[in-house]
Order: sequence, then C-alpha cells, then structure tokens
Amino acid sequence: MSNMTSTLIATITGVDANSEQPITRGIGSPSLAGAVGELSSYQNLSTAAVETTLQLPATTVYCIYIKNLNGVGAGKTLSIKGTPTGGVEAVLAKLSPGGVFIYWQTVNSEGGYTSLKLTPEANDTPFEIFLGA
Repeated sequence: MSNMTSTLIATITGVDANSEQPITRGIGSPSLAGAVGELSSYQNLSTAAVETTLQLPATTVYCIYIKNLNGVGAGKTLSIKGTPTGGVEAVLAKLSPGGVFIYWQTVNSEGGYTSLKLTPEANDTPFEIFLGA
C-alpha cells in the first residue's frame, strides 16, 4: 500500500546563440507510488574531504535528487557514492556548483539504492536533497 506518490516534472530546453530554442523536451511525469518521501531544501557538510553516509528514509530508495548549492568557484564539488540493490558501491556523480543528480524509478520492485554517501571538496558545502521509497 502506498501513502506517498513521488513525481518528477522536468523539461529539457536548449537555446542557441540567436536566442532560438531548438530543443524543448518534457520528460513526462515519472511517478513512484511509494511509502515515503523526504525533502531537505538545505543541508550542510561542514568538513572537506570527509565522507558522510546519509540516513535513508527506507531500506531502499527509488527516487533520488541531489543538488550542490555551493556558489560558483573552483574546489566546490560534491561527490556522490551509492550502493545499488544487490550491487557494489560506486561513484554516481561529481557535482559542480549548481549541478544536479537525479535517479527516478517508477516501481519499487526493481533497482534502487541501499546506501548513499556524500563527500564535499570544500568546507561548508550546502546541498538540497529528496529521497523517495
């Protein structure tokens, strides 16, 4: 039984040098009928190069959104590691300031991640996160 539907709504656009928009693509509205969804619009990792294991809202998460909220500048990346269900831990992404990582399943019987870890390159790295299961 689900008590939280997590829906992703996004559009990819491309604008050229003439301010024309040759690319506009809505990705649809993938949804997961799940049990839980948690959003934090601001969290902070205070110490550079220290890996932090995230507390997941369920044993396996099927929806992941992480955004590096750091301001523009060198040395302000945010690395993401994850362990897929039945798999081994691997680097999922290295986000520059403003960079976004999205993983979104539409069923909670396939895929998912059982562990997520974040490592900031700089002290006081802010990020935004949504996890759904």
